[in-house]
Amino acid sequence: LVPAVAFAIKPLRRIPGVLFGGASMVVFGVILNRLNVSMIGLFPYTGNIYVPSWMEIVITITIVSLGVLAFGVAAEHLPVFSREEDHASASAS
Repeated sequence: LVPAVAFAIKPLRRIPGVLFGGASMVVFGVILNRLNVSMIGLFPYTGNIYVPSWMEIVITITIVSLGVLAFGVAAEHLPVFSREEDHASASAS
């Protein structure tokens, strides 16, 4: 809920540290969910501690990296963020 609230408040969205912190919380939540399913959820049934193989770790890192790359490409080529000259022309009017 913290990232959702931080991203919902317009002045906070303009602070790079808040954006980085919120995005870090989201990524941490995804990783924690993965660990919950793969390690904590399987422990009572198997009795063993599950350790992901190097291939699973590489796949997880690849998927997260592709998501970050896709966002970067979308932010660059789609009108996600307003341009600085748009702000300058709006304040001059």
